[in-house]
Amino acid sequence: MQAGGPGFESPLLHQIKYRSLTGILFGLQLSCYTRDVSAQMKQPPISQHAILFAGEQLGVGTNELTIEPVSGGFSLNQRAIVRCGNKSLFVKEVEDSLLEGDGQQERAWLAKDQGVMELLRSENIDVVPEWSALSDDSTVLAMTAYPTVEGWHWTLPDDTSAQHSYISAVIAAVNRLEIATVTPGDAESLSLHPYFREKIGNVDSFSNFVADRDNLDRLAQKYQLLAQTAEVKLHSSKLQSTLDAVHNPAAITKIRRGIEDLLGQPDEVFGHCDVRSDNLAYNPRQNKLVLVDWNWASQTPKKFGSTEFLVSAAEQGADIAAWHDELNPGLLAGMVGFWWGCCLQPEIREGSGLRKHQAVSAAIAYDLFTKIS
Repeated sequence: MQAGGPGFESPLLHQIKYRSLTGILFGLQLSCYTRDVSAQMKQPPISQHAILFAGEQLGVGTNELTIEPVSGGFSLNQRAIVRCGNKSLFVKEVEDSLLEGDGQQERAWLAKDQGVMELLRSENIDVVPEWSALSDDSTVLAMTAYPTVEGWHWTLPDDTSAQHSYISAVIAAVNRLEIATVTPGDAESLSLHPYFREKIGNVDSFSNFVADRDNLDRLAQKYQLLAQTAEVKLHSSKLQSTLDAVHNPAAITKIRRGIEDLLGQPDEVFGHCDVRSDNLAYNPRQNKLVLVDWNWASQTPKKFGSTEFLVSAAEQGADIAAWHDELNPGLLAGMVGFWWGCCLQPEIREGSGLRKHQAVSAAIAYDLFTKIS
């Protein structure tokens, strides 16, 4: 089915220059949405244009609106919750003044986000917001809000039993996504072409990386330092195992073979491609789960979504042993190799902690890879 709708400009999507997979798997766009909302600001976090658009969607004047900022996130989008009485919307806006150039690429991502949600709603796949709308200039995206005060969870629960229900709901959701029908027209208009393999499944890149002794020495040093960091003590044994693997030819060969296996897998299903707690709202009372931030959606190998989520859950301390059969070993190997290379790069911004997160994620993926392969 062809996706489209008011304000959806498919030609704009063709001008998307695919970002590095770093943004997909490593949280460059932490979409906290309605998790932590502070008091109303004197200076609205979104523009008057966005406020007017939100008011139009709610059918009220701007003087009747309450604008609340949403904390978190590394993207250059502006975010807010817009309320009127008991009605509320989440609003995401491209702020051109904060972007290089004219912000055309960022507008294309918002358009893709809207187009994918429309496509899935048309197929009655109920893991997307019930409603959303894109402004005519593709700079403002409004959608149903899922606030914590109404029972929506945006983090992994602390309780073990609740964790099990939460993880089960996420796995069921990503499995439902894999049966979505994506036509060649959808893939073209929404830029759903499978481009992940070029990054994660790059055997040559991995081989070149591990052939450089300096890379391996720097990687080993990074893991030695991480093992001494109190905040990642939970994963100290996994960090040590990964450190041991860095200079182990047999371990390196096994990872390479896993990446080669990934290369042989067809991109035959549809996936969200950024499944983690920041991008999903879960309501245990309603037994309902909603995924947001669809701009990375693509065709993928099977079990891409479940694997990326389970790695994220394991990093947060969840016991995912019951879901090992939902893991894709080739993808785990690809994650290890890709994250190894990324974690040695300079920080995107000072104090972001992204590179440490990537190194720890690689250790989690390596631990799971050795357990199931």
